[in-house]
Amino acid sequence: VLGITLESEETLRTKLANQPKNASVHLNLMQWHLKWGELSKAMDVLKLAIEAIPEHGWQFQEQLGDLQWKYAKDQHAAEARYREALKGNPLAKRALFHFGMLQVWRGRQEEAERLFQGAVQAGMLRDTLQRPLNVLDRSLPARGLWDEELLALPAVSGTVEQLRENLPVIWAEYLKWNRTRAQDAEADKEGLVDPHASGRWLHFWVYHPRFERGVWNAACHYKTPQLCKLLKEINNTAGGIRILRADFDVLEPGAKVRPHCHPTNQELLLDLCLRAPRQGVSLVRSGKEERSWAAGAIQVLDPSYEHQELNQGKSGQTDSGMPDVDYSLELRHFYEEQGKLDEKSSEIPSILEKWKGREEKMIRELRKKYSGDRGERILLRLLIRHPGLKPTRTKDKTNSQTSSRGVPEPGGRGGLTVHESADEL
Repeated sequence: VLGITLESEETLRTKLANQPKNASVHLNLMQWHLKWGELSKAMDVLKLAIEAIPEHGWQFQEQLGDLQWKYAKDQHAAEARYREALKGNPLAKRALFHFGMLQVWRGRQEEAERLFQGAVQAGMLRDTLQRPLNVLDRSLPARGLWDEELLALPAVSGTVEQLRENLPVIWAEYLKWNRTRAQDAEADKEGLVDPHASGRWLHFWVYHPRFERGVWNAACHYKTPQLCKLLKEINNTAGGIRILRADFDVLEPGAKVRPHCHPTNQELLLDLCLRAPRQGVSLVRSGKEERSWAAGAIQVLDPSYEHQELNQGKSGQTDSGMPDVDYSLELRHFYEEQGKLDEKSSEIPSILEKWKGREEKMIRELRKKYSGDRGERILLRLLIRHPGLKPTRTKDKTNSQTSSRGVPEPGGRGGLTVHESADEL
């Protein structure tokens, strides 16, 4: 991979005039413009490089695709650039993975499958559905959604038990944060939400080590002191898991997160469901497997496998009652949770009569009125180091070419390592 060293623009342009076929100089100048937010100039540098060094044109087309996707947010333009890169090199890794993913989003599944099968045959992948761009550790198990047997592994089961025991505290801190500082929620920035969907995908970042305004911030959020204490305890447990990132992950009704893959299989998502809409309308799909969410459920997912999430909201729900549900008992439990059972107990028969034939709508309206439930799917989502991964001591924060969800990072140095020490809770 070509190294990139930032110098002054004048110095770089002088070098470029003297060495027009030096790919590193072109890339350094591109990176210089990106540093100062000059996207159009960065693109112009790459276009000039395509003309000056046609034998490496596919590499610059690939870089242009990354710029179009990440910075310009123009996926159609990115798709065109990746297509050109693949003409020059059918196995250009970033172009192949991103172009193939775009084909999935466009509904061109056969074209995507052809590309990914080619990558498997070339040894770039071991499965068309598992497509980590940066790191594929073949010593780790090939499994998207984990089953109960894997959840029972000692390193995972202890954490699962701790999360379940502390669910009321976790939920209380989320509710308070959402009530007092709802504006802290960060909407999806990576273009993964279906633009035609009606709902949003939001993140209340509990722990998210990253650069903010040029400063590295690895602090756990002050709004969740008890949860932060718990996460630190988990990280300090010998033989346990290592938490790399944590957030309250909110998927609004109607939202759809498009299929995507994380860039490494050395990390997992461990999710605790805090709230989910009724009738199983909030789903996670990984490969050919699909599971619905219910409050209290825990799932572990290898996100290097193609996966998507959706909350169908009312479009997937019925208003009428379900035949296997005792709504009288449901109401008693609900009012008991709200501390209103003594007040409402005698009214339950009349309430049921009023909502006869619309019992599911009744429950939704009650949850909305008393607990602010608007049908969101809310998770505590932990990004964790794969328990089968051997420890590493590196502290490098800047060596990934993609974000944690696989969105291209132009000019990165490639590879991904798990951070320790300064980046830990």
